Amino acid sequence: MNPPSPRLTEHYQLAAGLAFGKREAKLLRGAVRPTWAADSSHFWHATRDRTGLRYVLVEVHKQQQSDLFDHVALANSLTKLAEKEIEPGELGLAQVAFEQASDSLLFAAHGSRWRWHRATDRLELLGEAFGANDLAAPDGTVAVSLAGVNLNLRELGAAAPCALTDDGEPGWGWGDFTDFTSQVHFRNHPEELKPSVLWSPDSKTLAVLRVDRRHLPLNHLVQAVPTEGVRPRLHSYSYPTPQDVDGAKVELWFLGRDGRRVRAQIEGLECRSITAFPMLEARWSADSERFFYLESSRDFKCLRLWRVDVGSGAAEVVHQESDSSPVTMASGAPEPAIFQELRDGRLICWSERSGWGHLYLVGPDGECRAITHGAWLVRGILHVDEAAQRIVFSASGMDPALDPYFCLAYSVGFDGSDLRPLTPEAGLHQFIQAQLGGDGASSMAPSGACFVDSWSTVSQPPRTVLRDAKTGAVLMDLQTADPVDSWPAAMPMPEPFSVPAPDADALGGSDALWGVIYKPPGFDPAQRYPVIDLIYGGVQTAVVAKGWGNSYHSATAEQLAAIGFVVVMIDGRGTPYRSRAFQLASYGQVESCAGLSDHPHATRAIAATRPWMDMDRVGIAGGSGGGYATVRALGEYPEFYKVGVAVCGNHDQRGYTAGWSDRYQGLYEDALFTAQDNTTLASRISGDLFLIHGEMDDNVHPGLTLRMVDALIKADRNFDLLIVPNAGHAVIAGPSIQRRLFDYFVEHLMGVKPPRPGAPA
Repeated sequence: MNPPSPRLTEHYQLAAGLAFGKREAKLLRGAVRPTWAADSSHFWHATRDRTGLRYVLVEVHKQQQSDLFDHVALANSLTKLAEKEIEPGELGLAQVAFEQASDSLLFAAHGSRWRWHRATDRLELLGEAFGANDLAAPDGTVAVSLAGVNLNLRELGAAAPCALTDDGEPGWGWGDFTDFTSQVHFRNHPEELKPSVLWSPDSKTLAVLRVDRRHLPLNHLVQAVPTEGVRPRLHSYSYPTPQDVDGAKVELWFLGRDGRRVRAQIEGLECRSITAFPMLEARWSADSERFFYLESSRDFKCLRLWRVDVGSGAAEVVHQESDSSPVTMASGAPEPAIFQELRDGRLICWSERSGWGHLYLVGPDGECRAITHGAWLVRGILHVDEAAQRIVFSASGMDPALDPYFCLAYSVGFDGSDLRPLTPEAGLHQFIQAQLGGDGASSMAPSGACFVDSWSTVSQPPRTVLRDAKTGAVLMDLQTADPVDSWPAAMPMPEPFSVPAPDADALGGSDALWGVIYKPPGFDPAQRYPVIDLIYGGVQTAVVAKGWGNSYHSATAEQLAAIGFVVVMIDGRGTPYRSRAFQLASYGQVESCAGLSDHPHATRAIAATRPWMDMDRVGIAGGSGGGYATVRALGEYPEFYKVGVAVCGNHDQRGYTAGWSDRYQGLYEDALFTAQDNTTLASRISGDLFLIHGEMDDNVHPGLTLRMVDALIKADRNFDLLIVPNAGHAVIAGPSIQRRLFDYFVEHLMGVKPPRPGAPA
């Protein structure tokens, strides 16, 4: 094996600088997150330039921008009153808002609340701020927090919180449960846990789910290296799996700040899914008098939208979707569910009943009339103008000349007429939809007259403008990003590609599969580079980057490219944001890993015109569902994939959380679930395989990797294994573990000895 070169050591250092979040942090003047004044006359946003973090005021009617305040004066005042050195470019403000009918500014910073008088540059200390665990009401005057299994309320300025509930029990608490896949993590890190509740818009009432997990089967984790002492610790937590008959019983309650309690009259609610309170599948009416809750059957083949009268608890089903295959009323994770109540009681709902995700107008009698239609997908509602009978929405795939995943804005009449494009630029246009419990940001002005539009591609940094919501005309240029060091100068920009799927005509077009190629620094087309397929394999999301920002997945692809590999990412059949047929391609066969067969097909297709891709040296890597897909690929395509790194893989869905399997595989049957078990492939694996898992992973239990280990030993296969003490599901985020990932491919695909940790460049 050849020794490492100094250049390879430099590449490792380059890769470390591309870890998730680091490149994005270097981007200057990136996408804008506007927080609007109630009258839509102005908004503020924070941006980072070469002087640091800067707060900007945009006055819409004047079409001008200026500093929100004197940064130097405010920093000096904060330094004096907070008794700590604070730089003008790192003020650290939160909960920034204009005081009503005043030019003063309210904000939280450094554990306190403050008022800044803009006209006189005077700072006023108001008292202690809400804590990181507090969930503030929309009006900012009160916050709710967890007190074990109960809820506390704290009024702004009050010396201590008061109890809102006092009858919670372990496993049957109030707002203390977020999901089945991070219970141990939050138990060990309570400072990260906020109550799972939804404030009403008028800040008077909380919607709370009580989730009864007391009788559910338990999973167990053994912490071999506890933070205190040497004796291993046992951590047990409720965790329903596909073979378990019952889920957690659920009750929906409304708690008033005055102590009033009302239970929604919906019987038989269960929770088996990953999330306990599906915040994105529930919302308040604008007047705070009604609450909408989206209930799914266990197999997700029937969805019911309940409307609950908050005062009485009376509930009725106002819309229902059902099919022989799983249905949804959202355009794919992580978008929120799309349904909105109109003043006359009608609903605007999203549905795939036509085979594509579109908007429908639902009348009181349940009649459902299409608003949009065609071979494209509505992604979200940005604004509904009831007076003008128009909807502003985001969509993808409408223009056949563009990447079908690019998201753009349009408007349309309630009757489906006068469809208008509002954002003509090719790219990923990112829109922020205001969310209760969010940071107050929203792309659309409250009046609906204009909106902030930030768009980019994988090779073009974001540009942000203010647009007229009727015509899409640019009213004002806000900022264009300065990439500075956020993309390494030595690395080529990512290269998007599309190739026909094996049965492209059945999927609605010849260029059915889309992906991105990442090339190494100093790329030379005369050389041949080993190739890595970075895969996720989970059917609930698409992972290929479409804009400048990165996800964990694309950041890992960039890092592996920085080491010296050509990396490909592909969204195969079975993933969202396309037609219903495309997404359902893997239903009932999780072993297809959201189009696993599409990956070697697409990689061979692009390599046919790129001779610098060495198809004799192809590896694959992924985490979670990607860990499962990696082992599957080595077993099913051993002639193609020679090396694999599988991180925290859910190698047998019988041991994974029920809600995921119920939805994407189907209800439990022996034959159905036997086919997906990766351990049945153990004897077919001949490539180099590295298995990594965190011992404290409460999402995918480490026992699923150890079951794979047991099968490999019985099949007399070679493999490598790393169990990481105290690590959870995000095990690969650790720099040392990332280095081990890089090392494995350097050694087994490049045939080069990896550099020693800490070696000088």
